[in-house]
Amino acid sequence: MEDFQIYILQVNAGLVVFYLLYRMLFSRDTFLRIRRLFLFSDLVDKTQFDALFTFIFSPRPGTPAAKMPDPVSREEKQVWFEKLVDAQNAISAKKHASYIGRTVKVLVDGESDDAEFPLAARTEGNRLVRMKGDKALIGTFAKAKITDSNTWALYGEAVEE
Repeated sequence: MEDFQIYILQVNAGLVVFYLLYRMLFSRDTFLRIRRLFLFSDLVDKTQFDALFTFIFSPRPGTPAAKMPDPVSREEKQVWFEKLVDAQNAISAKKHASYIGRTVKVLVDGESDDAEFPLAARTEGNRLVRMKGDKALIGTFAKAKITDSNTWALYGEAVEE
């Protein structure tokens, strides 16, 4: 796994926020690239992170990386990026779906931009919850019954404690 460098930047309330840098060696060998891609997919599957903050690297002017050759085309990077995002989205959606039917404690921190679920809240594990309820709950802890989910958020309604 020498091709991977994982930096844990912050651990907060049980949620690991991290920056994952995948560095392909500067080889043009297609077999090695495919092998590394599978190793990376395996790493994502085994770690089961809640979410990834991902981007395609672009060199910044004036840095040593800007002077280095780039043996990987933008198109190939896009394919890798999409495979990574697809793998992580499936993991995130599955984790969020496991909350459906549960009642969780949330901090209602404001209004959302969703008319059907007008409140925005966060679980103790920092998961985003869009919820139905009275705006008077903003700024308070409340219980939310989770009724639906997607890759990025949980959906629910405020319930009496």
